[in-house]
Amino acid sequence: MPSVPFPGRIHAAGFTPGPIQDRPPADPPDPFHGRPRRSNTDRRWRIDSMDRTFRTSTSTSLVRALAIGGVLLTGFEATGFGSTAFAAETPVAQDAAEADRVRMVGDFLHYVLIAKPDLAEAAGQKLFASGITDAELADVVSEGDLDDKVERSLRRGRGMAGVGPMVTEFEQRLEAGRLDLARDQDRIKESIGMLDGSLRAQMMGKRRLVEAGEYAVPQLLDVIVSGRNPELEIRVTSVIEEIKRQAVLPLCAALPEVSPSVQVKVCRMLSNIGWPTAIPTLLDVASARGTTPEVKNAAMTAFRRLGGTSTDVSAAYTALARKFFDEEQSLVAYPGDPANMVWSYGPHSGLVQTPVATSIFCQVMAMRSAKAALVADSSNRTALAVYVAADLRRQNQIGANESDPFADDAKYSPQFFATAAGSSTARAVLAMAIDSKDTALVRDAIEALGMTVERGRMVASGGRRPLLECLRYPDRRVQYDTALVLGVAMPDMAFAGDNQVVPLLASAIRATNDSYAAVVASTEEARNSL
Repeated sequence: MPSVPFPGRIHAAGFTPGPIQDRPPADPPDPFHGRPRRSNTDRRWRIDSMDRTFRTSTSTSLVRALAIGGVLLTGFEATGFGSTAFAAETPVAQDAAEADRVRMVGDFLHYVLIAKPDLAEAAGQKLFASGITDAELADVVSEGDLDDKVERSLRRGRGMAGVGPMVTEFEQRLEAGRLDLARDQDRIKESIGMLDGSLRAQMMGKRRLVEAGEYAVPQLLDVIVSGRNPELEIRVTSVIEEIKRQAVLPLCAALPEVSPSVQVKVCRMLSNIGWPTAIPTLLDVASARGTTPEVKNAAMTAFRRLGGTSTDVSAAYTALARKFFDEEQSLVAYPGDPANMVWSYGPHSGLVQTPVATSIFCQVMAMRSAKAALVADSSNRTALAVYVAADLRRQNQIGANESDPFADDAKYSPQFFATAAGSSTARAVLAMAIDSKDTALVRDAIEALGMTVERGRMVASGGRRPLLECLRYPDRRVQYDTALVLGVAMPDMAFAGDNQVVPLLASAIRATNDSYAAVVASTEEARNSL
């Protein structure tokens, strides 16, 4: 049997298989059974034939697939899909770039933890040389749930020789990236949308929103105010409660301004968060005219759950103002940031944030709380003293390149207002300054006290006399200021420490290089004659 070639189309594809071999001649018949006997040659031929058939069919299918694939690949090349530029934009390439960032961050943290400073330094240089942004660095840490590992690495690497500066740079860029992500409103919006997705998307979106903290509250509250998606509203409420104390000040700013139905929901959220900063606002809303019974009940329930007892609105705001004046760090959302937010609420704009330098944030909030206390009770002298003290301290603490966005609202300077408030308020401010060991504020209060028209009451008996305490204040300048004020006031009665005034004045004179003369006489005529 002659050799039979494959069809011509296979030859056109560039593949020419070998010829099929002729079948060997049949074996002679078996003399015992009368039929041909199968020899080893016949068995081998059958096996070879089956193998050739399998290889032929497989080769044909492969060639056809390659032929079709060649057309498809040619089409891809013609449309540009096979170009390098496209490959760089594909999700696969993006995933590869992200995987590289994750690997480099992991290498750096690993080498720090195992105390290999040379390898950690090299890994850090490679990481930052890759062009990774601060936000991408923070995203790698957040999405990889590496916060605990990062904290351990930073704690170990700060004092490690050979890698300390690199660890510091990593920490600074990570914090900057976290801040960028927290303020990215588009990312917050995307994360809220993820709450309507799969279970994994919901978990990821919730984690992002909790990390955003108070910056996410405006958009989260908008979902509750709109009321268009009840299921999403439930998830949003859970996120706000998970944000905890950082959500309290924004919610307190919105509580008096939203509709009654939303007020009830906000009261419940504040109750579940359990942060006592909300006590004055809850009590104020419950006591306001026009508050519905449902809102009043929800507000008072939250008020009691947060530990509120006194129903004096002005006293509650005064207590909060004093906490802000004392700069309790638990009241500041981001103590390490250069600025923190003061919140307000508008009927059309919703929650609005105003950045204030962290150095004066507490004093600005103390003034706002004290002002609310005075609105509730204009005779609250303690609230007035806190307002004056916070105003003076704010002026002292503001940095050279910082500004107070609320300074334009003030009609008078802090020093003028402190003087106009009277000697009793000035004494209260001085007492607060002494208790807080704020020397600059002590001197401001002494100056205001010396300019009041009620100088005769400076050393009045009864109660605390902070001006006399300043005669023993550890700062010499304060002692001089006190002696000068007492000398100008000319008290007409003896007081504790009166024997220190003249020596202090003399000491103040000796402390300079100028020469002075003192004239001592019992009458004006005798003084003039000398």
